[in-house]
Amino acid sequence: DESINFDSMLDEHRLLVGPHDRLDSIGQVQQLLAAGYDQYISFEPFAPAVCNLDDPFTAIQGSMDEIRRKLTA
Repeated sequence: DESINFDSMLDEHRLLVGPHDRLDSIGQVQQLLAAGYDQYISFEPFAPAVCNLDDPFTAIQGSMDEIRRKLTA
């Protein structure tokens, strides 16, 4: 929702990482990796829209594929 500014975002706005990610999640991961971080990284989409998906596995897999694509580009 582009009408929500960053300071107003709540857990309900935390969606899966995708092509329209407003928080620059990929950029954050790239900075961690560039600084030498080599541990696990989690993402926690708490939005009801994600939690209530009929097929969360496919949606999460798609998000992870998007992350991998952008990190290897």
